[in-house]
Amino acid sequence: METVLKFNPSSWIKIQSDKPGPELPPIFCRIYVRYDAQLKGLLVGCRPMIGLDGAFLKGLYGGQILSAIGVDGNNNMFPVAIAVVEVETKESWIWFLNILLEDIGSVEERGWTFISDRQKGLVETFKELMPNAEHRFCLRHLYANYRKKFRGKELKDLMGMPASATTVWAHNHHIKTLESLDKGAHKWLKDIPAEQWCRSHFSPRSKCDYLVNNLSESFNNYILEARDKPIISMLEWIRRKVMNRFQIKRMGMEKYNQAICPRIMAKLDVMKKDSKDSFAHFCGEYKFEVDCHDTTYTVDLKEKTCGCRQ
Repeated sequence: METVLKFNPSSWIKIQSDKPGPELPPIFCRIYVRYDAQLKGLLVGCRPMIGLDGAFLKGLYGGQILSAIGVDGNNNMFPVAIAVVEVETKESWIWFLNILLEDIGSVEERGWTFISDRQKGLVETFKELMPNAEHRFCLRHLYANYRKKFRGKELKDLMGMPASATTVWAHNHHIKTLESLDKGAHKWLKDIPAEQWCRSHFSPRSKCDYLVNNLSESFNNYILEARDKPIISMLEWIRRKVMNRFQIKRMGMEKYNQAICPRIMAKLDVMKKDSKDSFAHFCGEYKFEVDCHDTTYTVDLKEKTCGCRQ
């Protein structure tokens, strides 16, 4: 800890220990780790979207590693902070998120959007700790529970359609279709607030419409090799892995001479091809009406909004 703070003075390392008795040495319980470059990169080059997840440690003493993962301007995962805790519970999530928000800034200050796998204890944590935060549920994990009761490709598609629809009217259309097919499946989905799993109801603030928590899944796979090591060895392995990743990304972008990141440019190129049959009509100032197939949308270049919400 002292070595890290010596060479990375703006890093945050918080350790919680338990003192079983006056004559006994303290017992390690938890540790939170965030390095200087992670906070700088998050605030300067990432979207305000954070994926949360926990993964089992496979070493002698067990435990869980909790992670907060961001998404950078090229839509790559960006490790923000990790914590080692004894077990994944509401209490351990509160401990982790309290430190995280104190470290990176509150929801009110930074406008964070979170996505998680609806883990045990995490839903209750959000209600208690930050009830006004946008908290999305990973659609893949929702579907894993949904298909236990409602099987078949048609019902699977009718869950994905309202989730991926970008407008409220399209979402409602697919929901009504599902209701006519299976009232039980319709009720199961309606019991989950649409703001937590449907694109049409997401806030545009994060500029990120992810439906699945691939950020965290990628990170858990990224550190898989380290999860059977002793805690200090594991943390050192992760530190070096993240350090090398940041340097490789830095060197790659120094050679890149465009104003927009390569993955985003690739998406824009696809959108350009898809828009060849769309026609814009100037409405004055910064507004346009755009005919897109059989639908007309309003585009405001000043506000950077479009009626299609894509």
